[in-house]
Amino acid sequence: MGSVKSISPWWLWLFFFTITFNISYWAISKVQMGNEEFMDLNADYVHYVALYEGEFDTVIKPFRYRLLTSYLARAIPSPPPALVSGFETDPDKLILLKFGLVNMLAMSLTALLLYYFLLRLGFGSSPAILGSLLYLTSFYVANYAPEPMVEAWAHFFLVLPILFALEKRFLWLGISFAVGLFAKETTVVVLSVGWWIYARKADRYKFYACLLPGLLLYGVFRWWFPTDLGYQYPLMNTLERALAWFVPSFARIGQLFWMFLAFGIFWLMAFWGLLELFRKKSYETLLFRLLIIFPVVFSGMLVIYSNFGRVLFLAFPVVIPLILLGMVRIYTGKEGESQVKLCSLVK
Repeated sequence: MGSVKSISPWWLWLFFFTITFNISYWAISKVQMGNEEFMDLNADYVHYVALYEGEFDTVIKPFRYRLLTSYLARAIPSPPPALVSGFETDPDKLILLKFGLVNMLAMSLTALLLYYFLLRLGFGSSPAILGSLLYLTSFYVANYAPEPMVEAWAHFFLVLPILFALEKRFLWLGISFAVGLFAKETTVVVLSVGWWIYARKADRYKFYACLLPGLLLYGVFRWWFPTDLGYQYPLMNTLERALAWFVPSFARIGQLFWMFLAFGIFWLMAFWGLLELFRKKSYETLLFRLLIIFPVVFSGMLVIYSNFGRVLFLAFPVVIPLILLGMVRIYTGKEGESQVKLCSLVK
């Protein structure tokens, strides 16, 4: 059988898009946006639909600054009546369709980028495809990304800037980072990797210099369109809340459950992969240096103190490689080591 790596990116994207469609169809066809139960479980979507409908001034922070997904959905023209004459359509279903198409594109592109990202870390083609499938079928992708939410593009703009950084394409790094901030502010996680992935200090300085314009643009936008409505994070209250998380309580059981769902039983594989890194003393590999993403995401989860599992899943660019590393070691032993040759720092 020929190498999967030789497959055209277009065919690979179609493969991922087909899977994305299959796991997203429910969000387009089955969801009823006015349903009270759905609104209780997914209250955030109301803000993104409001942005879609042009009600920017009524949207609270931080949702009002996550413009990209809603405006992309808005840019999709409504299908002509003849095309949808055989289907049950109403304004709500058209909104679901447009958000669904935009998010399916983001999910499939994220899977494609993750494939090339895993190749860049040193994984073979087969583990890289498996990693992309792990992403697409994970709980928080399958259950949240297809909805009128911003998760899909937030994931895309976590992988894309890091991939540009690894390739030292600094201009595109800066552009993708700036755009990503308007998908979701969680793109700031990218800031954490620059100091660790490069062998030369000059490249580290270039990395941060390229991200500075995006940070300034985003800061100016928030300053220009301020609002007192929405979530507030006073320093002392945030610290108290974060520290309280380490105090045992019954509420913690539910939070830990949602955190477990981020990667499910694969957390065990990720732990095994982490042990492999230390066992082989792979301290100068890209994967080891990218471990910084996890404590940054975990700290962000404590600051936000809501949606624990959904926030923790943002560590997928490092957790999925660890899962693959653990899988290769557990299921194939030494015979599978040819599938993983971890790359060293960017020179």
